[in-house]
Amino acid sequence: MVFSPDMVSHRTGRTLPTAERLSALLLLTDAIVAERNLSKLFSQLARLLRRVVDFNAVYVSLYDRQRNVIRLQLFDADFSVDIPLGWEFDANDTPAKLVSETQKPVLIRETDTDTRFSTSMPLFRKYGLHSLCMAPLSTSQRRLGIISFGSRKPDNYLEDDVEFIQLVAAQVAIAIGNALAYEEIEELKNRLSREKHYMEDEIGGDGTWNNTNYTSTTQNASLPIALFPRAAITLATRVP
Repeated sequence: MVFSPDMVSHRTGRTLPTAERLSALLLLTDAIVAERNLSKLFSQLARLLRRVVDFNAVYVSLYDRQRNVIRLQLFDADFSVDIPLGWEFDANDTPAKLVSETQKPVLIRETDTDTRFSTSMPLFRKYGLHSLCMAPLSTSQRRLGIISFGSRKPDNYLEDDVEFIQLVAAQVAIAIGNALAYEEIEELKNRLSREKHYMEDEIGGDGTWNNTNYTSTTQNASLPIALFPRAAITLATRVP
């Protein structure tokens, strides 16, 4: 996918015109929506997001509600950091948890004066980020986490930026949700295959394994995952 400089500004001004932003968003969507490999998807995002949003750092965090932890899934910045991907930390008093639970964006205009999020704010200040905009990553099936854009300029994100970032987040969430779902299907397919071989080995001798008694709905795995609720995905059903 090639981005035209005429269509996507590098934001020498405060905001892109709506038409240009929407064109950029369509290009971003086309580039990522069909990617099913999570690692490849994140590597594309790190590059493509710079075309549509002004930032010095962007990161995607996934929220594990059961364990109450945040996991850093993607990080890209124009400066070096000593935070490894996959790093997990307590979700309490973090903007990631607030955004995930309320499903509303959080705007930090100046980290030097903002008194919220005692866990996260020192880290933002450490790396010189003065303003941030965070939006939820959610699909119709589940809440994934958040995407955050940070700038070393104070008050870098205005209300129209927040609205546009939510549109970006919605498209990113669909792509991540589909990639995660396909990974889960592959994992379940592999487990089913191992169990099948185990049962064949256990039966052995004069026993038989009737493969025609089982049908795998993974034959339809090429269909868009967003069309199916997670609970409806069944990898093996017994045929009467």
